[in-house]
Amino acid sequence: MGVSLEASRVWTFGATTGAAVAGANLGSTGAGARFNLNGIAREQSFYIETDAVATCSYQILTARTLTGASVVLSSGTLGTSAMDIVQLTGPLSYVFPRIKTLNSTANTVTVELWGN
Repeated sequence: MGVSLEASRVWTFGATTGAAVAGANLGSTGAGARFNLNGIAREQSFYIETDAVATCSYQILTARTLTGASVVLSSGTLGTSAMDIVQLTGPLSYVFPRIKTLNSTANTVTVELWGN
C-alpha cells in the first residue's frame, strides 16, 4: 500500500548553481520562508544537506501563524558533504528551517521537507 505525500518543500541557503529556485536564500543565511502544513501532514521529515565545502549550524522551527512567535523543534551542526534527517510528528501549522551559521555564503546548504 502506497503512502501519499501531503507536503513537500525545498529551501536553499548560500550559493546555488543555475537559476534561482523558490525558497532560495541566495548568498545568505537566516530563516527560510514559512511553509504552511495546515495540520494535514502528520509526519514530517527534514533532510538537511551540505555541499562538498559547506559547514553549518541549523534549526528546524514551527509557528502557529505566518508572522507570530516560533519555537525551535530541533537543531544541529553539519560538516562538509554531510546530511542530517529530522523526523517530527504533528500536526504542525507553519514550519521552516534557519541556517544560523554557514562557513561561506559561496557554499550551499539544502533543506528538504517531505510530509504525509
